[in-house]
Amino acid sequence: MAISDEELERLETNPEAWVTVLRLISPAEIAIVQSVLESADISYFLANENTNRIMGFEAAYFGGVRIQVKKADAEAARQALSEQMGEVPEDTEEAHNEGSDGL
Repeated sequence: MAISDEELERLETNPEAWVTVLRLISPAEIAIVQSVLESADISYFLANENTNRIMGFEAAYFGGVRIQVKKADAEAARQALSEQMGEVPEDTEEAHNEGSDGL
């Protein structure tokens, strides 16, 4: 299920409450992930979704769409996604910031 306005407000004021579990570019893969998370009744947030829509595959330069879930749901989300899509790599902000030139 997509997040409510109230949850979005909390996200904007407390980003540590959410973690990135996966990064994607393909709209088809994003739709599958949304379906899996909704089926598992896990709230999610698609960070950079509009950038991906506007720029298409060039959005990969910005890290693509970040699939974020509540920190407490991260393990359940990874498990649900791995059951449907195969192995889901551990995604952390640190992993994507390493080697970054800050652009």
